[in-house]
Amino acid sequence: MAVIRLTRLPRIVIALALPFALGAILACGESTEPAAAPAAPAAATEAPAAAAPAATAMPEATAMPAMADSDTYLHLAVTPLPQDTYLPWLATSSGHLPFRPMWENLTTISPETGVATILPQLAREWDVSPDASEYTFYLQEG
Repeated sequence: MAVIRLTRLPRIVIALALPFALGAILACGESTEPAAAPAAPAAATEAPAAAAPAATAMPEATAMPAMADSDTYLHLAVTPLPQDTYLPWLATSSGHLPFRPMWENLTTISPETGVATILPQLAREWDVSPDASEYTFYLQEG
């Protein structure tokens, strides 16, 4: 078995990486061949029958919306995603809290009791089938 000394290792890595890098550069270069000219359209053998134009009503012009006086910015501070892929004990909804004013769910949980109490949000009430396989939500008006 051959022993590779550490002083030769960088040379070997460069010698192997150089052809790959050169191939990538050449593959990404422009093509020197001109693009093929598009084919001429086939000549029409017979003119299509002219259809009688249908009378359409002229659409009414809509007013242009007014521009805002100044720009409005929304700055959010969101917690970063965890570096590890599966840490169930770190799974919290703190990253979603800044977005809560932007959307609503059918239901939400109580801030005091957590998942022990489900509160209505978009749904004003709901029914659950006896075997818990079907949920019927009744939405709020508006």
